Amino acid sequence: MQPVPYEYLFGVDVAMQKLRPGAHFQIEGNRFTIWNDPNGTEPPTWEEVQAQMEADQKRYEEYVANGIQLGNQ
Repeated sequence: MQPVPYEYLFGVDVAMQKLRPGAHFQIEGNRFTIWNDPNGTEPPTWEEVQAQMEADQKRYEEYVANGIQLGNQ
């Protein structure tokens, strides 16, 4: 069985890599307790993270709904 392609994964870590590539962070609940971005950007708001996760989950659901059998690509 093959893993789900990265572009169809969803969750906090995936959202953060899309929103702030290269940033190192720690989240407790919905608050950043550690933030280090070599690009110097501020952390995204929790609303931005949630929006990215929702968009990613929708993309995954469309991937599955379009008849693509996970693991049988």
